Amino acid sequence: MPFVKKDGLVYICVTGMNKDLHDKLPEELLLSWSLEQLDYIHDMDYYLSIMKKSKHAKIEDIRIMQSNQEVWDDWLKMDNEYARNDAKSIKAGALKYLNFINIVLKKK
Repeated sequence: MPFVKKDGLVYICVTGMNKDLHDKLPEELLLSWSLEQLDYIHDMDYYLSIMKKSKHAKIEDIRIMQSNQEVWDDWLKMDNEYARNDAKSIKAGALKYLNFINIVLKKK
């Protein structure tokens, strides 16, 4: 936030989960990602609780993006090892657990 002007906006998009599944991770997710990698993917409530604590920004908007399938389809067309690895989980049905979370913050 130190590089953002007062009242400036910060747009964030993160891969998220529809609900927290860390107590019982589905096999579909484990086909592509390690436990450590999955520890960085959370549901919207998790991100909301973090952003609410900010002394330097207020939440303007936080929501699940509607373009989940389209974004994953575009990503899986990429010719790189990460996309090829992610395809294992996506093809096994992992999208029923995943989403993208859009966060907009405004600097105080």
